[in-house]
Amino acid sequence: MQLDGYPNLDGPRDTSAAAVVALGLLYLAESELDTSCGQRYLCAAVSIIRALASPKYLSGSTEQFPALLKHATGGFPLMNHVDIGLISGDYYYLAALQKCMTMQACIEYGS
Repeated sequence: MQLDGYPNLDGPRDTSAAAVVALGLLYLAESELDTSCGQRYLCAAVSIIRALASPKYLSGSTEQFPALLKHATGGFPLMNHVDIGLISGDYYYLAALQKCMTMQACIEYGS
């Protein structure tokens, strides 16, 4: 296991895919709000959002990086766009943050 809790994989990490998954999990959590599944979805989504907010994945204001999220992958099988910033990843990350900020369960999760 890596330090951030995710297993070693055959390919590079993909922050854009993680952002999409986080947003999807928030929608699932919202639809299953008062169930154990909903809590697991919420927990997983918040964990992903927090991981993406770490300096390992989020570009800093002093970095010369053209995207919010580092380490995205656009086309691994062809080795195109590997370990870069992707606007789609940034979009879904911001959408997940916005969704979490509007969900009472997500707001209360950290308290």
